[in-house]
Amino acid sequence: MPFGKALTVFALVSSSFRAVQSLSSYGVTTDPFVVNGQSFDYIVVGAGLAGTTVAARLAETSEVTVLLVEAGPDNRTDDIIYDVYAYSQAFGTALDWAWPTDQGKTIRGGKTLGGSTSINGAHTAAGPINVVRKSKR
Repeated sequence: MPFGKALTVFALVSSSFRAVQSLSSYGVTTDPFVVNGQSFDYIVVGAGLAGTTVAARLAETSEVTVLLVEAGPDNRTDDIIYDVYAYSQAFGTALDWAWPTDQGKTIRGGKTLGGSTSINGAHTAAGPINVVRKSKR
């Protein structure tokens, strides 16, 4: 089954992040065949904020193996990811899932390590004002 160039695979082996077979010192590969035929205690699909957090927490337990799979590429050195002033430059690129809606609009989602958190330009959404006011008391 061809995976294409966009697949990124992390193999986290216990809390030491030891490399699995030929993985780089970071435990990251874009070659899915590196982990082919190996078994893992946990497989986490999606290396967005939640997926990486879950995988890291699972890997804190010694002797537990965790495979973290991301459909997007490893963009840790891409300026579009780290420069908040480059916000929206990732939209419409290979880093964006760009899900269409029935109203002709597009829902943006990050197809890269970090998921949507990596392409949202550090934007946040405030909750309803009545909830915000209660939390300040």
